Amino acid sequence: MATQTVEESSKARPKH
Repeated sequence: MATQTVEESSKARPKH
């Protein structure tokens, strides 16, 4: 599931 991966990534390294 990429849903969790994307969410975690966003929180860990938010966009600019």
